[in-house]
Amino acid sequence: MEDYCDMSNNDFVSKIMQNGNHKGILRNIIIVNFFFRIFSEGFRTLLVPFSANILELTVDQYGLIQSIGGYAAMGVVFLLGIVVDIQFKKITMALGIICSIISAVLFPLITSIYGLSVFFFCFFTVGQLMMMISTNTFIANETKRGTERTTGFSGNMIARGIASAIAPISFTALVEKTTLEYHWVYLIMGFFGLVALVLVFSLRLIAEDTAKEEIQYAEGLSVESGDEFAKYEEHKEGKRSVLFVQTAFGVGRMLMGFASGIAIPFVGWFMLTQLSLTAFEYGVLNSIMWVVITFGYLFMAFIAERVGKEKIVVIYWTLVIPAALGIMLAGNAGMLYLTSFFFILRFLFAMTPSAAWNSFLFEWIPPKHRGKIMGLLQTGQRGLRATGTLVGGLVFGTIGATIFPVAMVVYPIAGLIPLVMSRVVKKRMEKECLEEEEDKDASEIKESLYDDFLEIVDDPNK
Repeated sequence: MEDYCDMSNNDFVSKIMQNGNHKGILRNIIIVNFFFRIFSEGFRTLLVPFSANILELTVDQYGLIQSIGGYAAMGVVFLLGIVVDIQFKKITMALGIICSIISAVLFPLITSIYGLSVFFFCFFTVGQLMMMISTNTFIANETKRGTERTTGFSGNMIARGIASAIAPISFTALVEKTTLEYHWVYLIMGFFGLVALVLVFSLRLIAEDTAKEEIQYAEGLSVESGDEFAKYEEHKEGKRSVLFVQTAFGVGRMLMGFASGIAIPFVGWFMLTQLSLTAFEYGVLNSIMWVVITFGYLFMAFIAERVGKEKIVVIYWTLVIPAALGIMLAGNAGMLYLTSFFFILRFLFAMTPSAAWNSFLFEWIPPKHRGKIMGLLQTGQRGLRATGTLVGGLVFGTIGATIFPVAMVVYPIAGLIPLVMSRVVKKRMEKECLEEEEDKDASEIKESLYDDFLEIVDDPNK
């Protein structure tokens, strides 16, 4: 059973500090990710005003650049997952950061050739994806099931939230409040990526002699803490049952990818154009949003295990629907502050269950396959998200913000599918395990009776 014990503030900090040879590695992962997120969130925030003001893209062209980036990621993400599984996570984190930095430096330099802008955006997407897979599998491999893993992911998401609160307001201020051109701002942004790269090589992120031993350590943690896959893989139907749950996660992520692809890239576009925000105002809005989300991550760290990780994901993703409806209604009415409120609320409900979701997901994935399975899940999600963005460009151009609440209906369904499947599998496997124990006990009783009979027959004094 999962540990639902209370956590004080000191407990929260201690949960991200391992003992023994792996002490401090989780903390170092979070530090690296903090600086990388300042860089990557700045890139994503500036992409909207840069596309509208400098590249002068239409909404269809903006949707196209997003979707091509998604298809590029889909094409290589499984390969990235394989590399993550067979190599030290430190190395794959470094490769992801390097790809992203190159993109940040070159993306704003050639604005007259749309194809090159698309190419560099794709390069950024691939690098960011490799960093994400490396970071998430690394955290899962360094933590035990339950409170410790959920807290580890929460710590990482809190660091991300703080970084993401700093980046939008800072980089949009540099664009609008100074005389710096976009390419200089992107260069400054890339400096934070460079800091993350330096930290990857200067902080201790390797505790074993080989990548294989790193995986063996993670497998030991999984068995010790009772990850779901470890409970069932020794049973004859166990591996197939675990595969069913992994498939359910994949189906959920694919549905969510399509729904988010239709709506999310255009929410920012809608806020910028419908409410006539400047680049700086849009940056301020995003920074405020991330401050709120950061407090949401902190709150999630304390409630996820108490309420139940699976339940909290479905509850939060259900609340995304009315928040998206609020964006549509308030935005079409031109109500800036109310639209901003619902904009922040939508992202709060959509983003804050991330730690709980990841903790739930990795309970069902063996450490030696975590990179590959994450790659497969991302292949489906990124592909359908890219397709959704292509469709979304046309739909948004036709019906506008009405698409937001309609698309969000898929979110709770995406959370329910793995929740239901995991409970069905656990119930069935518990029944099979009980039957196996009963058969084993019956066999032992028969064997004992048979031995007693032989003893009576063979003893001439009886």
